[in-house]
Amino acid sequence: MRRLDTEIAIFGAGIMGAGCAYELAKAGHRVTLIDRALPVSGTSGACDGFVSVCTKTPGPAMRLAIASQKMWRDWADEIGAARFEYHIAGGLMLIENEDEVAKMEAHAALLNGQGIETHLVGRIGMLEIEPELSPSLHGALDVPGEAAVTPYLAVLALLDAAKAKGVQALWKLRPLAFDVAGGRITSVELEDADGARTVLRAERYVFCAGIWSQDLGASVGLDLKVIPRRGELLVTARGQPLASRFLVSARYLTAKLDPDLAAKSDDPLIRMGYGFTLEATPHGQRLIGNTRPFVGYDRN
Repeated sequence: MRRLDTEIAIFGAGIMGAGCAYELAKAGHRVTLIDRALPVSGTSGACDGFVSVCTKTPGPAMRLAIASQKMWRDWADEIGAARFEYHIAGGLMLIENEDEVAKMEAHAALLNGQGIETHLVGRIGMLEIEPELSPSLHGALDVPGEAAVTPYLAVLALLDAAKAKGVQALWKLRPLAFDVAGGRITSVELEDADGARTVLRAERYVFCAGIWSQDLGASVGLDLKVIPRRGELLVTARGQPLASRFLVSARYLTAKLDPDLAAKSDDPLIRMGYGFTLEATPHGQRLIGNTRPFVGYDRN
């Protein structure tokens, strides 16, 4: 049986695991990154790339989003913006219903209070920014500083940068069992596809396995509240862009403000957690979405 030692073991090589590995290695730590599959085979390879603040509500999520925007700017400077197609895209939050105007006025004030440049524009101002939008809309929140990346490229770029700083990457290894003593993990036994075993010892263990983090937590007696939720996106062929900015329905935000809306609504789209989004990629494709149903681990 192979034995390995490291300072910090990170489980999960999606955007969170890759980002943690890069930052920890940059700070001088000895890091090993483990994934049961290959990079970008999970959520980080099948999502939109909007680096957004405007869709967040007050609290930890908004504070993290503001910090995240700065981190992406730093990574673009350190790694190279072209490596993961980082760009300032700007965002428009579209007001579909007149009764949402007052809520968006309040949200604009909140964002401006956090130092996020935000303008509430009426129908005419909205159409000046994006002429192809429907004139039946009631206006929009214009957030010009919102950014975007290509997610799978971002993961691969961070992994390359992490490896360049000495991170050891182990693919297609799944944890069989953790040894725990005195409330601390002391080692983990890993197995590859052929059944070969590896014992890994680390001083610290980081779980970044996305929706599978709950299973990892349970294996060491932790109840990690990570619940899978499926989002569905359409990806178009390349063509002329429909819009230059990221578009998102204000309904996306109002659903967050009222988590019980899906259960109470008679509208089948709202029950699915639907909130319209459209993102133009740098290559002329469009990502159109999305849904947010709780369907467990079903990816069909």
